[in-house]
Amino acid sequence: MPKLKSQTMAYGDIFFTDSVKLFGIILCMITPKIIPIGVQLPTEYIHALRVLQGIRRYIRQQPRMRIATSGVNPVSLPEQLHANYCAGVITMLGERTDQAWLRRLKLPIVNVSNRLPSSLCPRVASDDVACGRLMAEHLLGLGYRHFMYIPLLNCHFSILRGQGFCAVLQAAGHTCHVPVDAGSDFQLQATELLKTQPRPLAIGAATDNRARTVINLATHLGLRIPEDLVVVGCDNDPREDALSDVAISSVIPDFETLGFQAAALLERLITGAKPPKTDLLIPPIGLIERQSTQGIPSSDPDLQQIVAWMRTHCQDSSLAINAVADANAISRRTMERKFLNQLNCGPNAMLLQLRLQKARELLTGTQDQIGQIAKASGFCSEYYFSRVFRQELHMTPTEYRAKYRF
Repeated sequence: MPKLKSQTMAYGDIFFTDSVKLFGIILCMITPKIIPIGVQLPTEYIHALRVLQGIRRYIRQQPRMRIATSGVNPVSLPEQLHANYCAGVITMLGERTDQAWLRRLKLPIVNVSNRLPSSLCPRVASDDVACGRLMAEHLLGLGYRHFMYIPLLNCHFSILRGQGFCAVLQAAGHTCHVPVDAGSDFQLQATELLKTQPRPLAIGAATDNRARTVINLATHLGLRIPEDLVVVGCDNDPREDALSDVAISSVIPDFETLGFQAAALLERLITGAKPPKTDLLIPPIGLIERQSTQGIPSSDPDLQQIVAWMRTHCQDSSLAINAVADANAISRRTMERKFLNQLNCGPNAMLLQLRLQKARELLTGTQDQIGQIAKASGFCSEYYFSRVFRQELHMTPTEYRAKYRF
């Protein structure tokens, strides 16, 4: 680590009174191992708050670092950083004008935003192409054939997510409609699109905010979710989910690890390491499925009615396929043929998936014990539930809960 006296001398381009200079020198002599840093994050947004949690987790493991100042105003931040003798800063550069204040600093800086195509300083960011790929893979796995991606105006991360989304669909032989974001006219544009697109329609949205807007517009138009269209968003934002008419399936970027790695990179830069030549990209945690994508890729009203009935009654562990057919006034043979021809699976396989969907909802939305969740999801025992869950999802119910809870 460079001598702290040298760090203090590097701030000479900013005017300080003699008493402030003397206080800083004394502080450095008393606490020679402390590395004060600044943080500029808009923590009113959930993703920024998660980045901050990651930074704090790193600092707890590295006691010599501490957050000396924080704020969201890029104009006043340089003076705050120097006044607190910060050795570096972690920030989100969201506008091109924000980068102007970088020229006023003589400190290591780590950018944790993918809003702009390029960064004037080292950047740690979410792998947004991978986020888009996860959205498309989820919708493809459900069997849908008509797709649309809803972007966000003037955001590079939205472009990257769209690129990942469309690339997966194109590789599978599908096309994807990507409307030009009309900004303030987005709701009017989305309304017209929802009226004219083929159904059932699978939509990937750049953010949960965009997903929530589309879902609420669709329900206002009388469209059914997930019967007429399914929607998946990105960011796993609980506030957007709470404001949505239907719970939003969402990709979960690993913002906490992003913050942790940003703090680690900043410490390396402060201690003399060379800046990396490329962005450090953090892969997403995964995708959590909620009601907005719990549909079937079929417009057959009989099949939709059967699956809806199965979803309502799947918690009954004694439910038999004959009972499903009888309750929906259809022969078992005809029902099985519809499932195989249109969904490429049998009724028993669908019943199992509905029970697993219910279990995942309870794991992430309640504090219930695993045995209670097994019973409420229609499994005959906790042992059988845990075995099937691990077989289908490649993790235990406890691991799933820890990974995907808000």
